[in-house]
Amino acid sequence: VERGSLRSSVTFEPLSDFWYNPVGSATFAGFRVSPDTAMRVSTVFACVTLIADTLASLPLRLERTRGTDGEAHESAIDHPLYPILTWRPNPRHSRFEFVRLLIQRLALWGNGYAEQRMLGAQLALIPLHPRIVTVEELRNYRLRYTIRPPNELSYALSQDSMVHLRDGGDDDVIGMSRSVLAREAIAGAAAAEAMAAGYFKNDATGRL
Repeated sequence: VERGSLRSSVTFEPLSDFWYNPVGSATFAGFRVSPDTAMRVSTVFACVTLIADTLASLPLRLERTRGTDGEAHESAIDHPLYPILTWRPNPRHSRFEFVRLLIQRLALWGNGYAEQRMLGAQLALIPLHPRIVTVEELRNYRLRYTIRPPNELSYALSQDSMVHLRDGGDDDVIGMSRSVLAREAIAGAAAAEAMAAGYFKNDATGRL
C-alpha cells in the first residue's frame, strides 16, 4: 500500500474550483470561463474538434523492438493491449471515439484519463472525466489517483492502472488547462459572439 503524500492536485490546481468561483474566474469581459463553457465558443470548438478528430484518425501501433540494436520493430500482436489499441478499447467506444474523447479532454482540461480495468476476462480502458480525478504525488515519487464518481463511493488507483495524458506546463503531476490559462481571450470571443447574437436578435437595430 502506498502512503504518504508530498503534494496533491486538490489545492489551487488549474482545474480546482478555486478558479471557477466568482473571484477566481472573473474576466475583464465579465464571462465566467471553464473548460465546459469554453467549448461553446465557436473558435474553441473548431480548434478542439480539428485536433481531436485528426489525431483520432491516425493509427495506433503497438510494436516491440527486435535485435540487439533495438532498431528493428515488429507488431506486438500477442500483447494484451494490442486488440484494445487497435480496434476497441472498451465495449462502449471504438478506437476512434476513445482517442477523440481523451484528446478533447486533454485540450480543454489539460489532462486525459483512462482507467485500466478488467471487464470479466477482458482488459479494457475506461475513460474518466478529469472533474472526478484527483492526483497525488507520493513520497516514493509515484502517483496515486483518487476517483470520485457521482453518487458512488470513491476509490484509489496506482499509476500502473491509469493512462494519463498531460498537457505541457511547469507541473509534472498534472497538465495545465489551456482553456483556463487563456480564459481572457476566450471570454472576449464569447462576449463578441453574444453581442453579435443580441444585435441580430433585435432586428439589427443596435439595441442589445
